[in-house]
Amino acid sequence: MKKVIALMMGSVAMFTAQAANATTYSPTGAWSFSGTVDVNKGIALTCTLDLDATTTSSTATATPALSGGAFGLCGTIGFTGAPYNVSYNSSTSTLTIEDVYVNTITSGDCAGDISGTWDEVNNTITIDAVLPAVSGGGDCTIAGTISLTSPGDVSIT
Repeated sequence: MKKVIALMMGSVAMFTAQAANATTYSPTGAWSFSGTVDVNKGIALTCTLDLDATTTSSTATATPALSGGAFGLCGTIGFTGAPYNVSYNSSTSTLTIEDVYVNTITSGDCAGDISGTWDEVNNTITIDAVLPAVSGGGDCTIAGTISLTSPGDVSIT
């Protein structure tokens, strides 16, 4: 009987800890970010990253798109499987777009997470991510800062 009570108490403690760490997005609905990022997979490009997110009070998904760059090459880089789930670690202010698949313009696409630091005051995400190559070629890198363009102010806690 003592083991059953101990197991139940442990389950309650784990559930309470998980509930306390739940992410809250406010306001709910459509959010848009845009900014300049440097991307590289054998070719270094400076691109515009537009990130459209959809939030509920406790979840978010994101759809990234690249444009610009030399000869418009950034627009030929595609993202397969969007929208992607987004997670947030409040203890490190790390926002992560999960399980991203990138169709690159050089051989060997890339897949992995795109993480960045969320700045609550300025509503920006500073990205510095490496996505491993799927087959052939080197890894993909993406670095830069994107800023909220709408709505006017948001909160992630």
